[in-house]
Amino acid sequence: MGGLKSTAILIAFVGALAIAGGSGWKGYSLGYDAAEDGHRAEKLEMIEAAKELENERIDVAQQRANLAQEVQESINADPIVVSRCLGPSRGVQLNAPGVGR
Repeated sequence: MGGLKSTAILIAFVGALAIAGGSGWKGYSLGYDAAEDGHRAEKLEMIEAAKELENERIDVAQQRANLAQEVQESINADPIVVSRCLGPSRGVQLNAPGVGR
């Protein structure tokens, strides 16, 4: 009878060990998944911030292009009195084709 009792204790111990191991593994995997979800959320926030910055950069570039066009139009709006001379209020855009020749 002593052998049966020790076998039952051994089986109970192995069963408890298996349950503890399974519970530990389940807890580990749940924690790992939660951490991964947190990292994914951080990455999504970074992506959204980058999109906003890119949209702002595009807006600033468009404003710059509009201002450059306005300046060019104001330069061209000043009539030239003599074709060989520029009026005193007329600006010349640097690196423009035909300038300095």
